[in-house]
Amino acid sequence: MTLESIHKSKRFAAAACLAALFLSTALHGQGGRSTTEFVLYGAYEVKVNGQVAAQAQVYRSRRPAVFLLSGLAQPLLIHPIKRKVEALSLSLSDQEGRVILPSGYRSEDLGAFSVDSSGGVKFKYKEEEVFLKKGGHLLGIHQAADLLRYDPNYGWKASAYRPEAPLVEQLKRTSASVEVTVFFGSWCQYCQEYVPHTLQLEKELAGSQIKFRYFGLPNGDFSQIPEAVQNRIQRVPTSIVKIDGREVGRIINDESKKPERKLSRVLRGK
Repeated sequence: MTLESIHKSKRFAAAACLAALFLSTALHGQGGRSTTEFVLYGAYEVKVNGQVAAQAQVYRSRRPAVFLLSGLAQPLLIHPIKRKVEALSLSLSDQEGRVILPSGYRSEDLGAFSVDSSGGVKFKYKEEEVFLKKGGHLLGIHQAADLLRYDPNYGWKASAYRPEAPLVEQLKRTSASVEVTVFFGSWCQYCQEYVPHTLQLEKELAGSQIKFRYFGLPNGDFSQIPEAVQNRIQRVPTSIVKIDGREVGRIINDESKKPERKLSRVLRGK
């Protein structure tokens, strides 16, 4: 995504963030009360009566997309399709960022939620006002696990990607010390599609000499970010490949769709 397209997208982002995610899930249909896995969705902020609920955690199931809010007096289910909230009559435990909701659960209907102009969801629970909104962008240096905690879509899309096996085996044989720094935006639609491919490639190269890290940039002018200026970042995603600390090539924008291809060429000096 170029700087020009960034400015065009900004005017749509604020109101669309959470509201679009909630409302668009109607396309997936409704699910019955079967056993459901929820994955931690760290990108959300929860407030109760205007105060940040630091103990609250937001999880999301994949299909249909239902949100699970824990950390209050009871676990709460937020149904985008039905536009309603349920309070669960059971205790749930987090197992490495995952929660399993058993079939046949009992719940209390808390009524409908509303979506405000910022894309935040509001509803009443035990006479208190609960507000749920997608939080800030993922900024600065991160490891793969941080991206997976921030948004489970990264993990789901990564698991669906299959890097070309011969190239993966070739990359595993790399003897030099290689560092790949992926500059991305958690707000960027291209990054949301292509960065998971790099995450999967990193997973398959575990134990090799090739290491990855991720640098989140804000939605705006990169010229205010020293790391972006120093590395001459003009668009995202851009991955800088270094051997023994020296830059030898870049993987830019659409090249990230098949990162193993360009990384292989870069390391072969092509």
